[in-house]
Amino acid sequence: MPIVKSQAFATIKELMERHIDIFQRQGFILTDENFDQHGPVGPEMRFHFFNERSKLDLKFDFTVTTGPRKGIFTVQIIKSRKDSLIVQNYLRIHGYAAEASLFVCTEGVLDFTKYAENFFSMLERVFENQLKPILSGKEWETTPIDWYGYK
Repeated sequence: MPIVKSQAFATIKELMERHIDIFQRQGFILTDENFDQHGPVGPEMRFHFFNERSKLDLKFDFTVTTGPRKGIFTVQIIKSRKDSLIVQNYLRIHGYAAEASLFVCTEGVLDFTKYAENFFSMLERVFENQLKPILSGKEWETTPIDWYGYK
């Protein structure tokens, strides 16, 4: 079942508003929200957060695409212009394949709202556990960028 773009973005916006505390509990405050109809892969909704205490930025993007990957979540923690951690890559590298797989919504997903709810629940668990020392600024790990075969 294809994802209807307008419904998908409305769902993500609603879920972000409902689950904003996932980010706030880690000290991140929403500083910007925007929509780009002509993102590099497809239309995307972006949320930008900043943590004053740790001086970390966090970018949360959702993109609707064509092909087998119908929707892509990207969550990136940024320490500096040249130093960032892509949460999906971090999870994959550390053996959390099930969690990493939720970042890509495929055409087999029948209920996008439930899928997105599961994504936010997973993100909350990861923020409270695996990423807590990084989000607090006490530890850092740079993840390589997965260019999907492109160099």
